[in-house]
Amino acid sequence: MKFITCVVPPENRSLFATGQEAWAALAEVDGFIAQTGGWSCNDDSLAIILAFWEGAAAYEHFLRNIHGAIFESNRQEGSYTEITVSLFEKVFEMPGACSSLRHSINSENFIRIVDCRVELDRNDHFLDAQKIVWGPGMGRAVGMLGGCFARGRDDRLRYLVTTFWESEDAHTLYRQGVFSSLHERARPDEDCSSIDRALVRVEPSWRVVSV
Repeated sequence: MKFITCVVPPENRSLFATGQEAWAALAEVDGFIAQTGGWSCNDDSLAIILAFWEGAAAYEHFLRNIHGAIFESNRQEGSYTEITVSLFEKVFEMPGACSSLRHSINSENFIRIVDCRVELDRNDHFLDAQKIVWGPGMGRAVGMLGGCFARGRDDRLRYLVTTFWESEDAHTLYRQGVFSSLHERARPDEDCSSIDRALVRVEPSWRVVSV
């Protein structure tokens, strides 16, 4: 799983978005699953992109042999002032209304991302809470399509919890409803040294799903 954030000046939003559409070529790359993203709800200069691959070997092959040609052709580099790329390994897919991660991404309109750094002595509790509390609890929320719980490839105490939603309203209802009881049971603030959250309005033209 690849997590990308780009800082895009207002005058370059259109240029960046057009360049992002060129990544449609990923659909025919071996080992590619899906890519999605959009603009942050909290910072309209921040573009957030998530890409999913079947494994590290497929991603590394793409990076060595294909990435450069697409990147050079879309002329996207000059449209942003900062970029951050982080790699994660899937721990498990989170349940929801859709049958698979690919299906979730193909149907979503809103994304919630929670970026956590966990204290070493709380790691086991954090993992148990994801499996026992958050996964089943969020999976029952109306409009929650599915998600991915992933662990940092280089930082083994960093985790990304990504959920895909039918709409922003569905996510708002979840936050106003069952979220509080799940949070109380899971106690993430006791597990984590930092928790960063991002809400993303999906740009449909940025979505790429493997053929």
